This record gives sequence, C-alpha cells and structure tokens, in this order.
Amino acid sequence: MDIRKFVSQRVEGYLEASGMTPTRFGLDALNDRSFVFQLRGDPKYGLPRNPTLLTINRVLAFIDGDGSFEVSHDGRDSVSDAA
Repeated sequence: MDIRKFVSQRVEGYLEASGMTPTRFGLDALNDRSFVFQLRGDPKYGLPRNPTLLTINRVLAFIDGDGSFEVSHDGRDSVSDAA
C-alpha cells in the first residue's frame, strides 16, 4: 500500500467515526480546507494531493489526538517524547 492510500484511509475512517466534515478536518488539522478533497483526487480542487512527510505527521497526530507533533518556535517540526 502506498503512503497516500494509507493516509487517505486513515482520514476517511476518522471522518466516518467522528462525523466531522472534510472541510472542518482540513481546517482543524492543517488550516487547509481543501486537503481532504485534494487527497481524494476531486477534480474540482485540482490535481490529486501527494502529502509530504510533514503533512502526514500533522494529519496522523491530529487523528491520534496525542499532540505528539508540534511546530517549534523556530518553525522546525518535532516529535515530542512522551514519558
């Protein structure tokens, strides 16, 4: 399974389980209202989206709700160590 398909399945499962709309998910997880539609390859939103590792980390941290993904004050991304 490729990573795009994996992320797409995780997002779709989350949307179904939570009842959240695709637009709300994109805004809350990434501040990008078109993310889910582009991930789905909806032609109305341009070319299908191939998320970067940074985006994947943000999406999965949002879905998992564990807050393990943070952007530091200098703009670099980090994964915090849970004790």
